[in-house]
Amino acid sequence: MNARGPALSMLARPLRDTERTAIARRVVSALRAGRSCELPATAFVSLYERGRVIGCVGHADLQSALGAARLDPRFGGARAAASDATVQLSLLVRGRVTTPAEAVAAIELGTEGLVAFDAADAIRAVLLPEVAADGQRDGASMLRALAEKAGATTLDEIPRVMLVRRERFVIRPSPSRAPRTTAMIDAAARWLAARIDAEGAVAHGIDARSGRVHRTGPFHLGRAAVVIEALAAHAGHASVVRRAQGWLEFAIEAALEEEGEGLPKSAAERAGSLALALRAGADCRDALLEIAIRSTRDIAATPWHAAQVTVALGAATPALVVSGALAPLDADAWAPWSTLAADTVGDARRAKKGRARLARSVPTSAPHRGGVRTGSVPEVAITALVVEVLARSSSHRAATRRALGFLASQCFARLRDVPAALEPKLAFGAFPLAPHADFLRADVTAHVLLALLAARRAELTFPAAS
Repeated sequence: MNARGPALSMLARPLRDTERTAIARRVVSALRAGRSCELPATAFVSLYERGRVIGCVGHADLQSALGAARLDPRFGGARAAASDATVQLSLLVRGRVTTPAEAVAAIELGTEGLVAFDAADAIRAVLLPEVAADGQRDGASMLRALAEKAGATTLDEIPRVMLVRRERFVIRPSPSRAPRTTAMIDAAARWLAARIDAEGAVAHGIDARSGRVHRTGPFHLGRAAVVIEALAAHAGHASVVRRAQGWLEFAIEAALEEEGEGLPKSAAERAGSLALALRAGADCRDALLEIAIRSTRDIAATPWHAAQVTVALGAATPALVVSGALAPLDADAWAPWSTLAADTVGDARRAKKGRARLARSVPTSAPHRGGVRTGSVPEVAITALVVEVLARSSSHRAATRRALGFLASQCFARLRDVPAALEPKLAFGAFPLAPHADFLRADVTAHVLLALLAARRAELTFPAAS
């Protein structure tokens, strides 16, 4: 994003709520009246149209930044619809300075941007936090984009970078109404219920940038089952749940008898999907038992799915499948479903060991404190599954609360939380795949809902959406 005018000015600290409210009112009033207003830092104005950024410029003057963003040559210059675009104003908050190499691992994708400095401490380029989601970038590609923008051929030409957060103000052309409630549990359940159509079919997910609904996707019936299970546990959408359970049973029957879509081909993955469906209330116990007996060795060789089968079938699970489900716990592996399987078969020793390993996987510091990762970036669904498992025990309360805090930070339960690129009506109540990936897959929000309900049953307090 370009920065023009006087030297870049940043906030020394995050805004207090009263300061934020006052600035928001001034900004909205100024934009509607077509005049400038005094701001405590350089104004970065980003324009979004149908989920795509069409201009982004930083300037000391708000109206100058807005005008320049509308003519941003990197996005084709002036556009007829630019006046109807969603406007995002960002004020950068000064952060820690580090080297590009260290920043790759240290950046908190989705919440931190980057400022590049040259050897004389002059600013060469700025990337706002939104660049990660807009371009589906990880830490390494963020640094590469920063170097390219700074005109550097290699990162060696950038001696220092600053990791910056931002105060974000979003002004939409058609103001959206705030949701009826900002409670994460109820907002998530309402969002999930809206993903189920009149026939009971559960949508795989939705791109809230373009508005495109993805009707199916990988492991569709298993993931749909998680949605139904979560809504049933919430107990606030009973008629929707009954409709979805009927659809799920019909879809499973078709997939089993006619090789229809929705169930994987491998025995272990298919058994895992049926196990999730059984937990969601679908009448598929006989089908799951049959495949568990017929393909015992294949299922036992895949501990994740073996554990799902064990949790669903309990005492009826073939012994070899149970053994495969619990094997990761003996190896001190990260295994949330295996821990639930140990609970199911009454193996308290292994369950305790599994929870201790899960608790250790919840980060105690940045980046993404509380967000559990199996790769380079924490995943919302994985973190939620860890919370669901940990909340069943009175141990590891601190780790559980940290993970809950991360989940709260990812929630779109308030109007101000919804990024400018997303349509609020499609995003309210949902949780993204990850901090830098804003596709709204239905089972991700379902996993979070199950985690929040488990935390509530355990009388664990957790923060409001932030």
